[in-house]
Amino acid sequence: MATRKTRSDSAAAAIAAAKNAAMGDPMPPAHVQLSADAEDDYRAIVRARARDEWTEYDLIVAAQMAMCIAKQREYEAQIILDGETIRNERGTLVANPMVGMLERLAGRQLAYTRILQMGGRVPGTAGDKRKKQAGRQLERTARGLAAEVQDDELLA
Repeated sequence: MATRKTRSDSAAAAIAAAKNAAMGDPMPPAHVQLSADAEDDYRAIVRARARDEWTEYDLIVAAQMAMCIAKQREYEAQIILDGETIRNERGTLVANPMVGMLERLAGRQLAYTRILQMGGRVPGTAGDKRKKQAGRQLERTARGLAAEVQDDELLA
């Protein structure tokens, strides 16, 4: 017999959300390297879901996605410096190869988004997301309250 999920508007759900928020963000497995440039992106990605929704594999993909986003920023900065076209060794104006690399990274990021099922859905398809969203909102609220408590303790 299947167990019933906790309702998102229950006291048990509020307690679970507070516990999840107190535990902090889930980190990728130890064998996954996350650069300092990607840490903020990783935290933003994992905060899009409640802590207990993440599997170990999802955390690996989230880390890969964060690294991809960090690399995109690096390539975008280089394209801004060099321009979308550059001169080759013969002096001919050609497309900057970094633009193609940036487009491949954008495709990779989209693939990661699909793997993690984090993209938007058309209303009326693939079930009702409101149930998950309510639980996620509870955890975001608890995370905010935990931050306020920590700030108060630092000020005291």
